Amino acid sequence: MTSILSTYLIIFAGLNPVTCPKWLPGTNVPLPAGVTLSPEQELQNRMRCYCQVIKREEAICIRSNTPRSQCVQRTETWIRENLQLFSIDRFNVPSLPRRNLMINVGVGR
Repeated sequence: MTSILSTYLIIFAGLNPVTCPKWLPGTNVPLPAGVTLSPEQELQNRMRCYCQVIKREEAICIRSNTPRSQCVQRTETWIRENLQLFSIDRFNVPSLPRRNLMINVGVGR
């Protein structure tokens, strides 16, 4: 709900949400239609987008005399929507198996 609200605030503030292309891994070629990326490649693509597109757009936004807080908010919204890996349910975390640990202690001669 908060990300939807953030997106609406950005749009009403006059800032368009930033969109990123998907690239073929290791190239500057856009991903052809029908081609999908593995989860690892998708994460790499999003990180590349953040470094090459999102941060550049934030700098352009700030230089164009838009209030800095709005520019930063747009970047933070993109991060929440695109780089959140998973949410942790702290009440449903599996416990780790218990293991015995054997230690050899040598006595000096």
